[in-house]
Amino acid sequence: MSGDSDRAVDAALAHHRAGRLVEAESIYLEILAAAPRQVSALHGLALVLADAGLLAEGRQLLDRAATLAPEDAGLANSLGLLAMRGGDSLAALAAFDRVLALDTGFDEARVNRGLALLAAGRRAEARGALEAALERDPRHVMALAALG
Repeated sequence: MSGDSDRAVDAALAHHRAGRLVEAESIYLEILAAAPRQVSALHGLALVLADAGLLAEGRQLLDRAATLAPEDAGLANSLGLLAMRGGDSLAALAAFDRVLALDTGFDEARVNRGLALLAAGRRAEARGALEAALERDPRHVMALAALG
């Protein structure tokens, strides 16, 4: 990724974090017009679309990005999060398992995996996963909240 592209992705991300979805989308689309296979822009645009309520479109873009960068644990984690938002806990679980296969130190995915297990009704497994996540980070708010 070129320096200009890096700066553009950073600008789009700043807009997204500030809730300026239209501005973020516009920048991501500009990047992708010049470089359709730019994974960071695909990833960012996917999340913007999901936040705008276009979950299916966001998942499609993430799938495309994951095809281009199959070893990117962050993309796999985002796929899992969007699957959870869409109510597909089994797809989310598969995605979080993929994240942990790619990066055993991706602690957020451990918690996400526990939440996916909980959503799938697999409470005992969820408890074990969340407790394991807390062993690595005893103050993880989401894990603590999920365990009650």
